Amino acid sequence: ATIRIVNDLRGDGYWRANATYRTAERDGRLQVTFTITRGPRYRLGTLRVEGNSAVSAEALLSFVGGSEGDIFVEAPLENGALAIRDYYRRAGFASADVTLDVAEAPRPEGAPAGDDGARMNARMIVSEGPQSFVRDVTFRGVTAMPEPDLRRRMQSRAGEPYYLPFLSIDRDAIVRAYLDRGYQQVTVAIEPVADEGGSNVALTVDV
Repeated sequence: ATIRIVNDLRGDGYWRANATYRTAERDGRLQVTFTITRGPRYRLGTLRVEGNSAVSAEALLSFVGGSEGDIFVEAPLENGALAIRDYYRRAGFASADVTLDVAEAPRPEGAPAGDDGARMNARMIVSEGPQSFVRDVTFRGVTAMPEPDLRRRMQSRAGEPYYLPFLSIDRDAIVRAYLDRGYQQVTVAIEPVADEGGSNVALTVDV
């Protein structure tokens, strides 16, 4: 119950909300008393993106559900950080990561106590890493189906950004193609091999 109370308050901007409880038995009944410390209601002060070079800050902030001056809720910012990371990885930045950092902003001099002037600043710290592209896709062991047909079923294509989750999707698509032709014991493996700089990845599809 205390967790639900705190989460509800923090979802309404009371970032430092806290709740405790104590119990006491009286006349054969258990009395539960909750003590709630709400604290000030915070708003989002500054929202910044740092460490990005391949994508503009304006474009990345479009993934974040919140803007400066809104009631401060951390969950949409965390979701935004995950969305930015996924965007990078789909664009071929396989090791990209995004960290959310929040900190209470100093109150302006002379600002009244309480909710007025309570601000939280947020930063999306981006670690891009190298961008990788699929150099080529090579098939081994394919005799029963035309290679162009298999290529069309794949998400990974030469010249496109390399996105690791596509490999399992591509493997399943090729397996389904063979199962539909009656090859019930087919196995498929896709092996990625990156060059020394990591910017180009060659895929070998073993059937």
